[in-house]
Amino acid sequence: MSTGAAVPRSWFAKNWWWSAPLGCLALMVLCLGSCSLLCAGKLWGAKQLVDEALVLANRNPAAVEALGEPIVAAPFGRGGDTQFTNRDGRWQVRVEVRGPKGRANLRIEQSEDGGAKRIRSAELVVEGSGEVIALLTAEDPVAVPQ
Repeated sequence: MSTGAAVPRSWFAKNWWWSAPLGCLALMVLCLGSCSLLCAGKLWGAKQLVDEALVLANRNPAAVEALGEPIVAAPFGRGGDTQFTNRDGRWQVRVEVRGPKGRANLRIEQSEDGGAKRIRSAELVVEGSGEVIALLTAEDPVAVPQ
């Protein structure tokens, strides 16, 4: 006859059935949160670029004549491409804009050389007529505030 006391089980041995899946879920949430922060940083850079290009569009008489005033970015009308090599990179962003008289696509190209960001080209393509309005020439790049 054995009179020994029963060995108590560990916390994990008693609760593994819910703590293991919860740990996996926490790891997935951590990974998704990290990816979200990375994407938010990229979108913030694109937003600054678009805001600067909208200032150029609102100052351009041909753009104001075609679309009216004010020219604003349409919600959810953003697309683009980003390429980086070390500290040098290139952004190409396409944004749908609208004014009281119509809509257009704003195409912007920015390059970054050693940390200095410059808009290299910006143009509006008016919907309907297909007219292309150059907001900036390649010979006259505009610095983007950082």
